[in-house]
Formats: sequence, C-alpha cells, structure tokens
Amino acid sequence: MKYFASGKQTVYPEDYKTKVEFLRKSQEWLKRKEAEGIVESAYSFTAGGGFIVFDVSSHNELVENLIDFPMYCLCEFTVQPLVTFHDNADFIINEFRKCGAYREENPDEYLSHCVYA
Repeated sequence: MKYFASGKQTVYPEDYKTKVEFLRKSQEWLKRKEAEGIVESAYSFTAGGGFIVFDVSSHNELVENLIDFPMYCLCEFTVQPLVTFHDNADFIINEFRKCGAYREENPDEYLSHCVYA
C-alpha cells in the first residue's frame, strides 16, 4: 500500500548545529528506507515542507515509519492513501457499469440515476 505523507516543519531548533544534525539524520534515514523499499521517493518544496511516498504493507507500518523519521517531532504531517490512476479508473468504470450508467455496447447512453461526483 502506498501513502503520500506531506509535512511542514512547525518547530525550529534555535541553533544551526541542531538544525544540521536533524537534516543529516533525516538524509541518512531516507537513504536507508529507500534501500529497504519502504520509501519510494522524497521531495522538498522550495518554499518549505515536502513529502514522502511510503510503500508499506499496513497502516501500522506507515505509522511506525513516520514516527521513526528523525524530523517527525518537528513537523506536522497529512497522509493520504494512494492508488494508481489505472486501478482507480478501472474501479470507477466498473462502478458505472454496475449502476447501469455505462455500457460497452452503447457508451454514449447515460442513465441519470447513477452519478459519479
């Protein structure tokens, strides 16, 4: 299961030595988690904050890894589960079929009792 974890630093250490230590530990952590296949990618936003894409087997594993991130104590995160575009599109098309809103033999026919929003 993949998750998009977006974070922004909310607590700032007072001295630069501590800031650099958090950044270096976070770099090492990300390299290790990428090598383990737990982190698929990590990016920073130019205006601050960033995101990590996790590939884990459960919600618990996500929480364990997110809390283990060295800068976790300095940041606030929002997390969203991810699904591939193709899988999501197939799921939606199948739901359209189930409720009768779409038929392969007449794709332009639309039944108003089923609406996807």
